[in-house]
Parts: sequence; C-alpha cells; structure tokens
Amino acid sequence: MGIEEEIRRWQDGECMETMRQGGFKAGDRVVDFGCGIGNYTFPLSRVVQEKGEVYAMDVDGYVLERIRERAKRAHIRNIRLMKPERDGGLGLEDGCVDVVLIYDLIHSLARRDEVLAECRRILKNGGILSILPFHMSGRQIHRLMDGMEGLGFKLDNIQRAGGLHFEMHRYLGSSSEHLKDYERGDIYNLKKSEDRDTDR
Repeated sequence: MGIEEEIRRWQDGECMETMRQGGFKAGDRVVDFGCGIGNYTFPLSRVVQEKGEVYAMDVDGYVLERIRERAKRAHIRNIRLMKPERDGGLGLEDGCVDVVLIYDLIHSLARRDEVLAECRRILKNGGILSILPFHMSGRQIHRLMDGMEGLGFKLDNIQRAGGLHFEMHRYLGSSSEHLKDYERGDIYNLKKSEDRDTDR
C-alpha cells in the first residue's frame, strides 16, 4: 500500500473519529484556516455531511485550485474555497460558524492575536477553535493556552496524538513511504465563551 492510500485510510477512519470526538458533527459550518491541499478539509466535509459546509481558506490560490479539482472529481459539494482578506479579516459574518481549525499554522502567524480575535468573532457562542500546534515547544504551547482565556476561549479537551504533521515528513527528507513515520501532535479544542452583549 502506498503512502497516498495510507493517508486516505487515515482520513476515512482515525481522522474522522478524532474530529467527532472533538465535538464536530453533521450540519456544522467549519473553517479550515490555512487548509493547504486539504488533508483535513476532505475528512471534515464527510463529518459535517451534506447539510454542513467547510470553508477551505488559504492565501495560496494553487492549493485552493487543487482542492477545487479534487472536490469536483469526487462530487463533493459542501466545500467553499476562500482567501483571507488582505487586512487579516476572514470575510465571514459574526457568529456564523461552529468550528475553526488552525492546524500546523499557529506558530507562524505574524498577527496571531488579531487572527484569533477574528476566529472568535465568526464563531458561535460555544463554538470550537481547534489548534494543532506543530513547531512549538511545550513551554510555548503552555503560554499559548494560558493566554487563550483572555482572548475569549476556554480549553475544553486535548486529543493526544490526534493530528498528523504532513509537511515535516517532507522537510526531513525521509525516504519512508509509511504513515507510521509521520510526526503526531496533540489537538487542543477550545470553546468560545459567551458574548455578553449579544443573544447569539
């Protein structure tokens, strides 16, 4: 079995189960922020099913086109392609989504607090901000989580080794073609605290 087939099996099995355990469900509207080629976008589209929507968001038009082509071939109709706005805005209405994913990206966000504020703005009360923080030390992750309450989020659960680091395998130059050799990381699921000035 080749690595592409191993990834597909992981997406169809363990990945989808991890998302469900994290609180993602049918009918959810989800933003996959920094979606890349869609390693999490496509499992999400199956978790939220036909009544849900996945906003695949990336600054790179090339990867979005790859997602468009793959979704068309697979007859997937619940994926919407988006680029973030130039000022850092996410281009969605207040309180309109149930989940925002930031996987393997939080470490490199230049205006992290602004992005997180935008995530909070578009999330419904009780919505989930799901973070997979590769490239960060344990101390850095601890500081990040400590600061989340001040940004309007509260840690709900941690899914140990729930995420895969697809890019690191390539960076290491490994010749292995097995998913077992990919780095795993913990997923931190945080809930948006209620807005005090709105009934959303």
